[in-house]
Amino acid sequence: MNRAKREITLEHLASMRSGLACGLSAPGEPELIAMMQSSDWVDLTLDLPMSYTPGRRFAYSALDLVVVTTAAGFEPGLLVPFLYRAIRGEKALPENQSLFHQLEEALAAARSEPKAVLTALPELAGHVSGRTYEMEANPLGFERLCFDFTY
Repeated sequence: MNRAKREITLEHLASMRSGLACGLSAPGEPELIAMMQSSDWVDLTLDLPMSYTPGRRFAYSALDLVVVTTAAGFEPGLLVPFLYRAIRGEKALPENQSLFHQLEEALAAARSEPKAVLTALPELAGHVSGRTYEMEANPLGFERLCFDFTY
């Protein structure tokens, strides 16, 4: 195993910053498909080339998490009872008025109209503003297009 791979930590894997060349290529994560067809997921993952130094860059990769949860024969299903107990408590969480007000302010801001910021238009906008352009036949059926950059 090369030096860069020896530097990969559980934190790198859990945060999807392992540096392994997975999750970066074609859509559909082909490495994940290869993993499902492999009998040894850890070896398959560690055989991947490195794309960058561990910890430097995030790249979504299911393989990183698979290594974290299965490398020592761990069964992810064993976590369910612990997670369920942690999520489903008997008592409500104590109120936090400060965070409640922050949430209310954030919701109010999200509901309001954004403030317009006027900037100078590019010169080209002045040339095309107010003109109507006839269009050739197109899949959307547009016949004319007009820009109006007056404000």
